[in-house]
Amino acid sequence: MAKARKLAKLLAKSLPAKKATDVLYDLVGDDHLFDAIGADVRDGFGQSDVRYAVAEKLKEWDEYYHASPESWRDKFSPATWVALRRAYKKILG
Repeated sequence: MAKARKLAKLLAKSLPAKKATDVLYDLVGDDHLFDAIGADVRDGFGQSDVRYAVAEKLKEWDEYYHASPESWRDKFSPATWVALRRAYKKILG
């Protein structure tokens, strides 16, 4: 739950691509997300805000986790999902 709160706090304000991988590494372990962020930086968009991409990934995880919880190695508390859902819905609407 502490990581979910930290992630929600990070997503509350702009998160530049060039900073994102460092601050997200221990919170969001997703190679595809980090590849996309890295591409933004390489393409000269290091100042671009990556919160939308992170929110999309959280939404994807939320849907997948609740459809197939047995396929996840880690189990998450309902309170964790509430915090993450609240964070990504603020961004995605």
